[in-house]
Amino acid sequence: MAYSNFTLEMVLEQFQLTIRETRSLTQADG
Repeated sequence: MAYSNFTLEMVLEQFQLTIRETRSLTQADG
């Protein structure tokens, strides 16, 4: 159970980083 939660946190963190990068690129283009 703890392993699943740890993996989920890693996935969510990567997802947030991807969103931040995408938003930064969008702002740079706009």
